[in-house]
Amino acid sequence: MKAGAYLRKSNVETGKRADEKSIAQQLVEVRRAAKQHGWQLVEGCVFDDDAVSGGIMDRPGLLAAMKAVADQRFGVLIVWEWERMGRPEHVYPMMALAGEMVKAGVNLIHLCDADRTIDLTTDAGQMEIFMKSAQVGRQRVSSSNSARRAARQKAERGEYTGGGPGYGYRFTTPPQRKVHPGEAKVVREIFGLRAGAMAATV
Repeated sequence: MKAGAYLRKSNVETGKRADEKSIAQQLVEVRRAAKQHGWQLVEGCVFDDDAVSGGIMDRPGLLAAMKAVADQRFGVLIVWEWERMGRPEHVYPMMALAGEMVKAGVNLIHLCDADRTIDLTTDAGQMEIFMKSAQVGRQRVSSSNSARRAARQKAERGEYTGGGPGYGYRFTTPPQRKVHPGEAKVVREIFGLRAGAMAATV
């Protein structure tokens, strides 16, 4: 079976050796699975988008991969997981990708799920992709909402919510802060100038 592959990582991985980075590790898994299952990786059909957000649907690597799909250069597309193709909460664009694969007769190999083939030519396979997109997308939105709620409540209690200590302060042991004398002087001068300007307009 001829195969292509698509690899993606959202963020820049600084401080890591080339072989430690996600794209390189995904490629190792692609080659392992291809060798194990007798899939032939087509030359020039391993596509990647390194340090590119899945929210961008016109990524160069993805566009090239989907053109290869449309040209039927292979029968299966290997990915580490469906979420590598894009943001799962973008259900309709993701389903459009699946639709292009169905039209071309190309199936999906999900490496993180024991190298399982998701047969996109069947109703069950298409429904699975839809459910994966909807479920993971909903979980991500729910997690984001929960994190914002927790941060807001901590801020309302006057507690540390993350990030730097703010100008005029230094961390002792986060979240404990202490005033930085030099910067505090600047802050007081700024507030004094502001108060003077406001008084002059009254």
